[in-house]
Amino acid sequence: MYYCVYTSTASSPLSDQELMNIKVKSRSDCEKSGVTGLLVFHRNTFIHYYEGEKDNVKKVLTSIGKDKRHKDVKPVADGKIKGRQFANASMELRVLDKDPLFPAGDLSADSAGVKQIINDCFMKIT
Repeated sequence: MYYCVYTSTASSPLSDQELMNIKVKSRSDCEKSGVTGLLVFHRNTFIHYYEGEKDNVKKVLTSIGKDKRHKDVKPVADGKIKGRQFANASMELRVLDKDPLFPAGDLSADSAGVKQIINDCFMKIT
């Protein structure tokens, strides 16, 4: 199982409806590819986390690179994990104001370390 974490910036301010449209497209792309993950939005910045077969994850990332609503797409981390961290979410969207994404209890059970990577990205943009 492969995972990757990316960040990107919204090309322009996004309404709640536009965020939902992004979620719907992301979910559709992920379901078609057998990819699961998490999309976090905070202060005009996205944190993307995807997991699945490497080629399928790369297809999803290619789609993001072509999406005009995103710019400055940057890799943060990638690698192999034993199992899915978000097995029940074809693509979950979280819009945050200031709270940490994952509380300490969630991090203690994070054997792959991906939730800590996502939290670290979040803390950089707060």
